[in-house]
Amino acid sequence: MSSYRTNAFVADGDFGEATREHPAMAFGEEVRRLTAASVAIPTDSQATKLFDSRDHRTIMEWITEELGVVQPDGTHSKGNAQENFNNAKQVYDKLLTDHRHVPVSTVVVETKDGYKVMTHAMMCGNLLAVSALNPTKVSAADGSKWDLTVPVFGELDLVKDANAKHHGLLVRQVKFVIDQNEILKGVQARGLSIPSFLQK
Repeated sequence: MSSYRTNAFVADGDFGEATREHPAMAFGEEVRRLTAASVAIPTDSQATKLFDSRDHRTIMEWITEELGVVQPDGTHSKGNAQENFNNAKQVYDKLLTDHRHVPVSTVVVETKDGYKVMTHAMMCGNLLAVSALNPTKVSAADGSKWDLTVPVFGELDLVKDANAKHHGLLVRQVKFVIDQNEILKGVQARGLSIPSFLQK
């Protein structure tokens, strides 16, 4: 019986100097900034305004034209990159004023044409609506206060591209699982209506 072996880059905790030595991890850190409005960004970052404002007009610099997205419910879409990206982030745009992904652990393995990045993170977020119920905030690992802290598991398929603007990589496919029950509990605790995409 044959087996396939490859080296793996394993990281525990948040991004830092050590993780930035690996191109896939450096790319992943910038992708996190791309999708978050509350992450502290170095002033020399070329994309500071883009990340801070959740302005995704340059998203095609980061993803392939045929981006595939596997949703938490198993739904798989591929082909319309912009639409697939929008669907993948609707839980953020439709529910949260700001959020941050804090990596817990990450494993990167090299593939024939890029990297596979598998990560476990905590998604910290604040809900769009303010409720008169005023439920207690929860604390993230760094002590910051949020409406929600939710476990997220993700897998990125990165492909090398000599013309790519960011570390020579593009996202070809995204798979993610998020604990929607925790989100539902947060929404219900504030007496808010449950959005249709969480009612599946």
